[in-house]
Amino acid sequence: MSSDSTNLRSESGLVTSAIQAAPPITIDSFSGDGLLNGREKQVEQLISGRVSADIAVGERVDIEAFGQRWHTTVGNDRVWSVNLPSRDVLLFPAGDGVISAVVSDLEGNQRFAAKEVTVQAGSGNEYSARIEINTVGDYAIRDAIVAGEDLSFTGRTYNVASGKTVTVTINDQDYTAQVQPGGFWRITLPNEDLQTLPDGRVSLLASVADLTETAATSQQLLVAHSVTEGGSLTLNPITGDNIVDANEARGWLKVNGTSEGITTGNTVEVVINDIYHYALIQEDGTWEVTLTQSEVQSLNEGDNYAYVNTYDEFYRYSSDIADFIVDRFPPYQPITIDDVIGDSNFNGREKRVDQVISGMLDETDNDWLQLTVMLNGKSYNATITSEGAWSAVIPSADMLALPEGNVLLRAQALSESGDIYTNNKVIDVTAGLGNNYSARVTLDPLADDSVLNALENYQDLLISGRAYNAASGKIVTVTLNGEHYTTEVQDGGYWNLNISWIDLHYLKLGSATLLASLADLGETATSVQIINVDRPQPQITIDPFTGDNVLSYAESQDNQVITGTSQHIQRGQTITVTLGEKEYSTVTSTDNDWSIFVPAADLQALTNNSELIEVRVTTEWEQDVSASELVQIQAPPRSGITMSPISEDQILTPEEALSPLTISGTLQGTFSPGSEIEMIIGESMYYTIPEGSAWSFTLTPADLARLEEGSNTVYVRTNDAFGREVTAVQSLLVDKADTADALTLDTLGMQASHEQDIMQLLASENQEAESSQAGITMPMETQISLAETVSEIWNPVTQDRVSGSSNLPVIENTLAEVLVQHNLDTRIV
Repeated sequence: MSSDSTNLRSESGLVTSAIQAAPPITIDSFSGDGLLNGREKQVEQLISGRVSADIAVGERVDIEAFGQRWHTTVGNDRVWSVNLPSRDVLLFPAGDGVISAVVSDLEGNQRFAAKEVTVQAGSGNEYSARIEINTVGDYAIRDAIVAGEDLSFTGRTYNVASGKTVTVTINDQDYTAQVQPGGFWRITLPNEDLQTLPDGRVSLLASVADLTETAATSQQLLVAHSVTEGGSLTLNPITGDNIVDANEARGWLKVNGTSEGITTGNTVEVVINDIYHYALIQEDGTWEVTLTQSEVQSLNEGDNYAYVNTYDEFYRYSSDIADFIVDRFPPYQPITIDDVIGDSNFNGREKRVDQVISGMLDETDNDWLQLTVMLNGKSYNATITSEGAWSAVIPSADMLALPEGNVLLRAQALSESGDIYTNNKVIDVTAGLGNNYSARVTLDPLADDSVLNALENYQDLLISGRAYNAASGKIVTVTLNGEHYTTEVQDGGYWNLNISWIDLHYLKLGSATLLASLADLGETATSVQIINVDRPQPQITIDPFTGDNVLSYAESQDNQVITGTSQHIQRGQTITVTLGEKEYSTVTSTDNDWSIFVPAADLQALTNNSELIEVRVTTEWEQDVSASELVQIQAPPRSGITMSPISEDQILTPEEALSPLTISGTLQGTFSPGSEIEMIIGESMYYTIPEGSAWSFTLTPADLARLEEGSNTVYVRTNDAFGREVTAVQSLLVDKADTADALTLDTLGMQASHEQDIMQLLASENQEAESSQAGITMPMETQISLAETVSEIWNPVTQDRVSGSSNLPVIENTLAEVLVQHNLDTRIV
């Protein structure tokens, strides 16, 4: 062992600290997450890890946890592991602990690793695997069959690891799916499998196995391949003649009937006034219910009604209704006795207090002088009100003296006419002083997620329980978070009430105390339960803008809608949406969906390559919630301008220069109406407005004559609808050969009789030039005569010239323009 190692030994004798420079031995997470619940303690568990390269294969590894030890060896892959039997795991105490592992390296140094683990208390029943099937609509299978579509069944598992296999059995056919994160699962039945299902009801069974448990649940499905004629339900006459006489009214009463086309075993609902009974369709189509004696006694004297209904296997409704008469004609009985203490049963506790016996007297035909209550050999005078109500008090001392068992209670009344009427009631008296009959109240346990589920689904929280040794109608008070809620004890001692989900929002996170109390006969009973308080987190989401979070140029030309959803946020809360420099607002709705209208003008104002959509809302509980989505913004398509080849070959010959020249082209892309196009050629600038996508400029021969000989640049430009400049450029080669060679009669459009005049004019120009070079002064003007038909188109104006000024007419025909541009001083006579 090296001299620089430090060894510290625990009470168990194992080395608990030996820090070396080499990599330590490692321990994998125990039970996957370092948390061992009660259910995981019931099965075998694995402790494993790895070692560094300087630890030999086969070296012994010692493991210790919670006072227990195990050992194993390093495998060829330098992985070590040991399986802990469930009997060892069950001995792990609840709380936090440490798993340690020690191994020696090649030099004999001990290497140490530790891993924290938490063991939860309990037997693990609360972590049992569970599976649910989402409800399938009654017509889901039929609709899928008719549409020729597959049908999916979904559900959720609890306390089951992701990846576990869910097996769904329908019509003896198994389908499997994997548990997804969150416990969700889905299987899909092909339409051909749906076609094989029989009409009627089939069972959908879902099961999943995890650890040592298998969880299963089932649901009945309705299958219909086609719609058949509905069944019928018939109600037989009650008592054979729909009349219940005095003898029939004293016993039990049968109500029955028949059916056709309704599946055996279907439930028939039978309603007699406000009395509900349920029967099953028998194999011969008959059905029957029986009213108890007390129910028959509750029937109205005179008219009553009976109503029956059911559904066939395709949930089609069938019913029947009948009226019947109850005719009792009982002997006259003017005295009624109320149920004593609610049920006419006296327990020992109720015997310790005074009891009130009460009832009514018929005031229709008699005035009453006296009513006497007789119980256990004693008489008590009752008080009679003007309305006929009577009551007498039995002292507690007399109550305690009552014998055990059935005791006769009698009320006897004397009228002014001297008639005596009597009514009897039997009461039941329990032995003892009543210590075992103290009032008690209980609370039904609430699941840990009861508050959370109520808040998530906006549902009130049902609180229920039971009262013992307390009369029906007594008040149960439930206190939660300082608020009091009350309800009455029902028959059998059961009670329940709802706490509003809005009140649940005011509970503090963590836990809360739920208190139920009941006061009866001078005693107050209470029950306390600590409930878990968890609150769902409000959320708001944004749907992908334009479907893909990309705003194309075409989409920016139309109005758009930003949509999303909200969860656990009260209706009517203001939602603020920001896009670019604009803000929009809406409110949350009951269906949790929200939407914002964005005008196209706002979208077109977005100039960045991307923009953030931000949504903000504050809940009714002052909690701020927000979300954002990044939207890519596509630039508008490029625009352009084209120019057709000038003069077809981009060369301007002398002959072509004598005629107007059109320069044209097209616009490509998006341009604003009335966009101006500028053309620069030589030192001249021209402007035009396009017609549609076509544009053109027409240069006169005078314009062309001003062009320099040689190459001239033609430059055309404008701006598109988005302010971007677009241009087109061409070169135009101008050929200025001897003008006289180009001035033919054809090019000038003149008659042959004028040819001599033109040639003389041009010759005079050449002579003037030669004389100037030789120092000879030529006349400033040359007069030529043209035919009358030519001179008619001249308009005499004054024209400035480079060499001087003279009265030179400006001519509108080609000849005049050419003469001017060649500096020929002429006067037409």
